[in-house]
Amino acid sequence: MARVLEGTEFDFCPCASMDEFRANLLARKPLLSILDYRLPEGDAFSLIRNLREDPATRYFSYVVKVVPAEAPVFENTSQGINDFLLVPFADAEFLALVRKFTKVKRRKPFQALIRLRTGREEVTGKTVNISPTGVLVQAPIQLKAGETVEVGFYLPRTRMYVRNMAMVKRRAGERIEQIPCYGLELLDMPEEFVRRLEEFVK
Repeated sequence: MARVLEGTEFDFCPCASMDEFRANLLARKPLLSILDYRLPEGDAFSLIRNLREDPATRYFSYVVKVVPAEAPVFENTSQGINDFLLVPFADAEFLALVRKFTKVKRRKPFQALIRLRTGREEVTGKTVNISPTGVLVQAPIQLKAGETVEVGFYLPRTRMYVRNMAMVKRRAGERIEQIPCYGLELLDMPEEFVRRLEEFVK
């Protein structure tokens, strides 16, 4: 992977041990961490479950590089893993995955009420900004990266109400009154809604 990333726009840091990985995770706060499924101490699935339980590492993005025959990939899609890199893979496929998690999309400030529903609860929050593919929200709820939620809000400058599924990509920090803020990726948005959002953020 280092060979593919050399000469690109990405800053990367290969880690030779678990201690080095944890130290870099806390010090560098990367937009994305890619782990081999097989690790010197256990496997990536177990490690990521532990990282999600630690407030200091809970909200980073984690991708697991794995040979499908070696691990039950689809049984672990809800374990806090953001995505998988299936071996073998082409260089272009790998770079596309990296860009998906690291590209900062065009966004625009947007303040409105938004409803979030999980299997546990339903709350009302506020949007902070929006892009054609995601929304930054402030809401009194505890969410984990990789978790899916149902969201509902009115599109900017329209009376069109969006009810859509979204994936929690990251926790962006604390806002007013210590209410957490989350970056959500809107999943499988209807083309008309995407077009409206693209027009809004221009």
